[in-house]
Amino acid sequence: ASLLDRHYNRLLSIQPADKRPSLKHVYTWLVSVWRHVNDTLMQHVDGQCLIGPTQFMSCPAEVDAAEEWFLGLWNMVLTPHIITTVQEGLQQYGRKHAGWQDPVDFIKGSYPWTSSGREFCDLLQGIHATELNFDSYRSGPLIGGNSILSQEQMEEVIRCVREHLPPSPRDPVPPARTTSVLSSGSDENNNTTRQETMQRRIASYREIPEKLQRNGPTRQSLPAHMRSRVHCYK
Repeated sequence: ASLLDRHYNRLLSIQPADKRPSLKHVYTWLVSVWRHVNDTLMQHVDGQCLIGPTQFMSCPAEVDAAEEWFLGLWNMVLTPHIITTVQEGLQQYGRKHAGWQDPVDFIKGSYPWTSSGREFCDLLQGIHATELNFDSYRSGPLIGGNSILSQEQMEEVIRCVREHLPPSPRDPVPPARTTSVLSSGSDENNNTTRQETMQRRIASYREIPEKLQRNGPTRQSLPAHMRSRVHCYK
């Protein structure tokens, strides 16, 4: 059992017997909401941004008062935290998950209070994808974790590539070294193969700045042989 489960069980143990069933129903539901919200966050951020159980420990030991308490907790505390956390996750990681599922759908679908005629339930604030600008972020394959490069990393990649590129075909090319007449035919073939490989790699380097601008600052924009050298941005 989680810390929150144990906390609610202690509260139930000191309540009158006639109040325990209804309170236990509410407490069990609150634990499920806490877990569902954290499951939702895990789809978009890392584990350090989850909601701790202490936010749920101040629930009153009265069923009706607990409903009003939860409305304030959700609208004033949890919703702003979820929006801010997910937005930061989108900026840092991009879209780690294909879509956004509003956690309030789960809350309304399993709402335990009936005495208020869903008056409080209808006041619960939803969190829509448009509020998060969810669709404006790219999604892409995650390579060993975070695929997003920081602006500093992107500029460093472009700088290093440009510094180490050989002259372009438009630039003056130094005269080629004369091959010895004693070179064997196999040596010439090997040299040709190496030159062709180098030319393909140079061509891929030349495409990096354009790809970074077109596809966004992701490791996927780099040639395959360079991706493992780029550390994850955290």
